[in-house]
Amino acid sequence: MGYTHYYTINGWDEAEWQSAWPILTNEVPMIVEAADVLVTGPLDDDSRITPLVADPVRGIWLNGVAEDEHEPFRLSQTVQKEWCKTARKPYDIAVACVLLRAYLLAPGIVQLHSDEDWDRDWKEARHLYIDLWPGESCWCPWDEHDAPQEAILKSTEQNIVIKAPRPSAATYIQAIQAQASTYVDKQGPFSLPISISQCGPTTLHLDETYMKPIRQWLARCEGEASHSNCLPLTIHWPASAGVQFRVIDIHRRCIAVAPENCRYIALSYVWGAVDQPKLTMDVSNELAKEGGLAAIWPKIPQTVRDAIAFCDGLGERYLWVDALCIMQDSPRDMRLSILRMRQIYAAAKCTLGAISANTASAGLSASFRADACTCLTADALYRVIDLSPWSRRAWCYQEKVLSHRMIFFTSRGLYMQCQSGVYSGAGAPLPRENKYPELNRYNTVGGMLSANIGDTNGLQSYLSAVEHYSSRTTTKRTDKMNAFQGILQMYEGVMDGTASTFYVGLPAFAFDLAICWRAEQHNPEFRNPAFPSWSWLGWGQAVRFHPAMALEKAHTNQMFASLNVSKQFDIMKQNGPGFREIAKLRNPANHINDFNGFGFPASTGQIRCPPSLSLDASIAKLSIASEPKGSNNHNNCYAFYPLPSSGTSPPLGYIWLHEQWRAQQEALCIIDFMPLLGNPDAERPGKWTIKMLMCLDPVNGNEQRGYLKYERLQVMDCELCEEAWLNMGGVTAEFLDLV
Repeated sequence: MGYTHYYTINGWDEAEWQSAWPILTNEVPMIVEAADVLVTGPLDDDSRITPLVADPVRGIWLNGVAEDEHEPFRLSQTVQKEWCKTARKPYDIAVACVLLRAYLLAPGIVQLHSDEDWDRDWKEARHLYIDLWPGESCWCPWDEHDAPQEAILKSTEQNIVIKAPRPSAATYIQAIQAQASTYVDKQGPFSLPISISQCGPTTLHLDETYMKPIRQWLARCEGEASHSNCLPLTIHWPASAGVQFRVIDIHRRCIAVAPENCRYIALSYVWGAVDQPKLTMDVSNELAKEGGLAAIWPKIPQTVRDAIAFCDGLGERYLWVDALCIMQDSPRDMRLSILRMRQIYAAAKCTLGAISANTASAGLSASFRADACTCLTADALYRVIDLSPWSRRAWCYQEKVLSHRMIFFTSRGLYMQCQSGVYSGAGAPLPRENKYPELNRYNTVGGMLSANIGDTNGLQSYLSAVEHYSSRTTTKRTDKMNAFQGILQMYEGVMDGTASTFYVGLPAFAFDLAICWRAEQHNPEFRNPAFPSWSWLGWGQAVRFHPAMALEKAHTNQMFASLNVSKQFDIMKQNGPGFREIAKLRNPANHINDFNGFGFPASTGQIRCPPSLSLDASIAKLSIASEPKGSNNHNNCYAFYPLPSSGTSPPLGYIWLHEQWRAQQEALCIIDFMPLLGNPDAERPGKWTIKMLMCLDPVNGNEQRGYLKYERLQVMDCELCEEAWLNMGGVTAEFLDLV
């Protein structure tokens, strides 16, 4: 039946299941959120996205959205025996994890098996489960030899194996409710007899002369009607066991669970190679005690100490700092907090930016005094920010563009920015020298907030955000996606009025356009193997899009692996409404009905291990010249020719490649190319002009198992009619895997 999961509840009224069922339904929203997939409940008459269903009475009901939709997953007292065919679409990870959780909560009641391989196909669901329930046993439900004799967990403190008692449903849910409603300041404000100066030195001179203009700016920004767009959002922190929204309580000098409607300041800074204290499970209880920060104060890096002192001088009680407010050794806390970064910064009263500090030990600023401001225009300040260490850190991009207000600490003074203007530390407005280009508005404070994007600029804002973010660096390669999650979450599954998910960082509804990104240069050493080569996430360098792409209004997603089933069937038949609709915008390749014809890459509909793209694509072999026509740093510009090449025929175009990569190839370098982008020929109805080619690099074992496997090497512009392409030997390749 394809990629299908089969499940049965053998004894709904049994005590084991009656204990497990309320726990499971309570945990389903957390599983879906942690899976980072967009799902819907039963669609209404307008086919709008509705909340997923997860409660003990109505049961569980969820499905993917738009192109990710397939069969709904259902489990309730009236649906105890069922199967769910997900076709390996993104929502499968949530379905598989829910089923795995159901089985491991009640292994004597739940019967579960799947068409697919536990080690390979269930890998993502298993990793998600382990992140959410670290230490719990996890085994294959349909492999009796894999199951342990009893559920066990490993004690992280004593490194011994102990039995894992399962709490009752009532106890479990009461614990979550208590966690969500228990706040450290219910007894009212309380200040410790421990001052900042007693804890240790800071680099700031918190003179009232310098603090007063900042307080006045904040008060004006909060109170005046003209600053209505500057007001922070209200944070909504779903109750999940072990995942709390914590802040530094400056009055009590400890780490605390944020009170309801908490007004807090956030810090954005560069960690650097600094060994700083972090919130971990073994120290969390001590740091939560009144005065708990005093013991680690000397080890807290200078930037964080300065931020605490600054908030204290400003009269603010709460500060959010990632290292001390996220449980760093809790995979569940880390995963969910990363996905909630959009909320954290958008709900902050203000964000402090340590702009000129290249490590956390540098302090907020050496030039805090308001009269030290030497940037006389907003543009001068932007140039200082753009050239700063802070603007090279990937995480800091979303922290800037999702904040409503920021205070910048720079080597050229202190500055403030909200949605209404930019100000010096003395509160004087800074004029603009000239207007930034429109796309650059998505690289400023609050630029990626929903209010600044609107209903029609979704794709435009996304393309710009990728361009600004991609040049920044992360210490861990896998964080390339994590540090951009706040941006992706901001769209809430809708872009330009169309329901759309993201697939490895690319919007599904405009996938065929978004995959046409290009790097400024070809640098194989910047390849990030944590992500596929076809995604910009797979490369550690700046990428850009053609400006005209942001103006496109008609979009396709032929290459996306989750094409709608009926549309996919129409494409394979080269007929039907689905084919006629998409063929107007992008002629799809098809190896069954038109092997010798021309077409742009289209999904085969075959289920492969994500995140590869299984495609039908028109492929031609072209030769790349051995001598360059020009050079730029270590990149050379090479001509490429059709085969056979006499050496005197004019080139088809030019491609930039790294000189070392070209030197490693044969003198007669023959490479596969694939048409990626094109337009209908206005003068010849039914014909197409190719505008962009992708150069494909074969992966070792390229022709194993009957399909071709490639990585993206480079793209280049061209101007070729489809007849010329076919004359050069272009044929449709079956089962081309782009990885």
